[in-house]
Amino acid sequence: MNLTNFQPKRLLVTGGAGFLGSHFVDHWLSLADDHFVVVLDALTYAGDRTYLDHADAARMQFVHDNILHGDLVRQLLEDFKLDTIAHFAAETHVDRSLSDPDIFITSNVLGTQRLLEAARLAWAKKEPLAHRFHMVSTDEVYGELKPGNAAWKEGQPYAPNSPYSASKAAADHLVRAYHRSFGLAVSWSHSCNAYGPRQYPEKLIPVALKCWLHDEPAPLYAGGHQIREWMYASDQADGVAKILRRGQAGRAYHLGGSKACTNLELLRLLWQQFTAQRTTQLSFADAICSVEDRLGHDQAYGLDGSRAEHELQFQPGVELAEGLAKTVGWYLKRWDAPT
Repeated sequence: MNLTNFQPKRLLVTGGAGFLGSHFVDHWLSLADDHFVVVLDALTYAGDRTYLDHADAARMQFVHDNILHGDLVRQLLEDFKLDTIAHFAAETHVDRSLSDPDIFITSNVLGTQRLLEAARLAWAKKEPLAHRFHMVSTDEVYGELKPGNAAWKEGQPYAPNSPYSASKAAADHLVRAYHRSFGLAVSWSHSCNAYGPRQYPEKLIPVALKCWLHDEPAPLYAGGHQIREWMYASDQADGVAKILRRGQAGRAYHLGGSKACTNLELLRLLWQQFTAQRTTQLSFADAICSVEDRLGHDQAYGLDGSRAEHELQFQPGVELAEGLAKTVGWYLKRWDAPT
């Protein structure tokens, strides 16, 4: 089913006050004057209502509630005549999933099912190709990329290795099942590591910056030899928007093809941008400390982004050095650090 003639305009964005969700709201509202967004966000520890303060109040409605409340979701879809759900809301931190798996199953699996059911009921009597449910997923559902293996293409078998990635894989399967069983028009995006302003300081980049601001070394798992791809948040937002406007129903798209490096190499690049904007007494050798590796740590991920490039004309536009410089500047300003 091709949705290239479908032009979504009125969106429900779950998790829209979070890191990636708020970047997507910014990008979506910038694309056309008739775009409208309802943001549904529970404002857990990683959400911040102020990330949306600059949005056009006439074209955005904020709702402080939880995706688990399916009746509310259905009411929002019907009352605001929404034609699309962009599902960003999720528990995402692997370390937290190892210490508290329950909330990941509740939020990521049951929460996704409640959204799907609300969409099915709200859109049951409407033209099926005039609506879309988009799932924002992750490269981690595929497990670990082995040395010498090619980057993953869409359709790669799932092999999640953490409670977080397993919960996202389960959510993906539910989305596919609602497409096959009920004809719900759906799509997925599997993304590499995102970075940029507004990311909660539990992920590698903001954790390192917070440590360095206090002249403390940043922790690095097992020497930092794990390989990751990195994409600036606004590029990921653009990728999701292109899927919604040009993609096909029932189809997955990889938002990859970005800069790949080890975590140690990433921190070295981040250090260069940090020291260009702030003086510090630390040397880079003193700015990192190796800590015991986490359980089940995947050594490498890699996504083949050729489908998104060919079908959607999507390519990341922000180079890693540029994105890191912007990210450092945002955190320095937000944390009111001396320069």
